[in-house]
Amino acid sequence: MREPSAIQGKYRYARKVLNARTELWWLNLEVSESPQCKMRSILPSLGKANLAKDNKIAIMCHSMGNFLLKRFAPEEADDFKFCACFMVAADVRSVTFTDCAEAYVKKKGVTVESDKPPVDDKGHVIKDENLEKNWDHDGADICRVVDGKIHIVHYYYDLALLGRRIPVFGNTGRRALGKVGPEFQYKPLVFNDDVHRKTTEEPYVSGHLTDESSLHEKAKGKLVWTDGTYFHGELGRFGSDPLGHSYQYGKAICNYYLVALGLPKVKPSDLKE
Repeated sequence: MREPSAIQGKYRYARKVLNARTELWWLNLEVSESPQCKMRSILPSLGKANLAKDNKIAIMCHSMGNFLLKRFAPEEADDFKFCACFMVAADVRSVTFTDCAEAYVKKKGVTVESDKPPVDDKGHVIKDENLEKNWDHDGADICRVVDGKIHIVHYYYDLALLGRRIPVFGNTGRRALGKVGPEFQYKPLVFNDDVHRKTTEEPYVSGHLTDESSLHEKAKGKLVWTDGTYFHGELGRFGSDPLGHSYQYGKAICNYYLVALGLPKVKPSDLKE
């Protein structure tokens, strides 16, 4: 691991080179005045690296790193795109990628009468020029900065993400994407096993939603949902992951990243720092 010189202070941004042509960037967040600005500051250098022949750069965001990801993601088209994104134990709202009023946020400097965009008599967001002018959709922004698939790894018994709903944290009633996984209007959605079918050696399921009608248009066909139970189980509730939240560096999930990037799995000894 090493830290790019462009990133200083309390914000850590490190990368692990997987091979000569593919990099997976690991993102964590500590207290910082404006970490998203610091992250954007390295985009020019990333863009140049991305132009190199056959070069690919992917990103993995864990926990609050996903909050930083949605803040960093540009609201308009950008030249740089990650080839893939892994959102692990994401501490962001479960509605991040859905096409509902709760998923939209008011753009900076805009004055509107309500804290949510207007909806029709069926509860669907009204798609007009005012929506695009006044409101921003975090999920759409994330999709805009990722060229390939966005992998959402979630674990229902993540106690850290359960705790985020305590009133003192300001998220009362807001369920976390990294805990509940795919849902719409508090009802769980089904995803299939078209990406990874459960096996004895790797007992987890990964795939797309069987019905993507609840997703924002830009997220359709782009999201891969993965049950993180197996990845947490490798570390254990009585092992190094007591809260069921810090399984992002396990050997099994590292191989998951590699396979998703089209790279061969590595031996456990190779995954040690």
